[in-house]
Amino acid sequence: WSSHYFSTPHAPEAAEDLTRWATTGAEPPAWRQRFVVFVAADRGQDTGRLPWITADSHVERSDGWLLVARPAPGGSGGAP
Repeated sequence: WSSHYFSTPHAPEAAEDLTRWATTGAEPPAWRQRFVVFVAADRGQDTGRLPWITADSHVERSDGWLLVARPAPGGSGGAP
């Protein structure tokens, strides 16, 4: 969705989407239609309290990273 600011189309909007997602769990509609993988710093968060982790998310912790994969609706588009 977003990488380097100068190589991301509509970077300011993408940055706003990421901030909104991280703080409220609100996702851009496009995310709900595809397989997504989130990678975030693992700060010992209680994953049950993070609004962007849903019941169908696959969560793993690895070397200081929190890895979260969530299937697309209907289970298509990849799998963890």
